[in-house]
Amino acid sequence: MVYRARSSAMNAFSGVKDDPSLLGPWVGWVKTSDPKRRAPSNLFVILDEHPDSINDGYFIATLSGFGGLTQLCDVPATYHNGACGFAFLDGHSEIKSWRGNLRSKAWQSVAYKDRHTFVPIDANDMQWIQDRQGDPAK
Repeated sequence: MVYRARSSAMNAFSGVKDDPSLLGPWVGWVKTSDPKRRAPSNLFVILDEHPDSINDGYFIATLSGFGGLTQLCDVPATYHNGACGFAFLDGHSEIKSWRGNLRSKAWQSVAYKDRHTFVPIDANDMQWIQDRQGDPAK
């Protein structure tokens, strides 16, 4: 059995200055006042990450080449009855209930092994994450 030291990850865009080579069409932020196109209430900072997906503490769902448009290499938690907790830049939090593959018993359980791989995700769930991950550059 492998134990995990933590169960959360930080949004890859949080604490990052603008770097088009890294962030693509999104803009990172350092201060609450940095986002210009998306309100702090619509940008998550920390989320529950699935224990079998924990690797680097850095969560990103939008990079091309890292799983594609409907696959994740970092997997959100599902242990809240198929849902995950998110903490936002303005201080509020939300529980997001997943659809599709992340609602399966396979992902609601913890296997205590590395399942950090490309995982298919419902397109609506991916869009929900992307809409709250970064500030659009344009």
